[in-house]
Amino acid sequence: HDYFMDLDVYEFLLSSCCKVIRKKMGNIPIVIKPHPREKVITINKILLKYGINNFFISHEDSSVLSLNAEIAISFWTSAILSSLMMGVPSIEYYIEAKRFREREPEGSAYKKLGIDSTDNSEMLEHFIDEVLNGEYQIPPIIHELKKKKYIDFLNLLN
Repeated sequence: HDYFMDLDVYEFLLSSCCKVIRKKMGNIPIVIKPHPREKVITINKILLKYGINNFFISHEDSSVLSLNAEIAISFWTSAILSSLMMGVPSIEYYIEAKRFREREPEGSAYKKLGIDSTDNSEMLEHFIDEVLNGEYQIPPIIHELKKKKYIDFLNLLN
């Protein structure tokens, strides 16, 4: 939806994300979980255009995909919570759509909760370097969410 993603931005995020993964992690398999309303043909066209290979499209639940993931990169979705809860180093890689603030006036709630977030490929590279060097730390909010009695975390957004 144009409130959340512009096609040109999506093309940039997807292609640059894959290029950074290739640069930092070699030709590892890249698993892409599309949004339920997302067209797989668009993903395939973009990745073909940029010469990205060794990728797979999966509609499996994000928690299941996280079981074998080395990292997770989210383009602004709650799926980032699934990967983080599974202990997978995760980052939000997102450039706000032109109309994003009409629906989300305060910006990304995930970023506001202290989840790693960037809108540029240089910081994405830095994130992957931290992961590869063993320096990455799960955000404190995730530890709070794992506490059984802690259910009032959304008040942190106010």
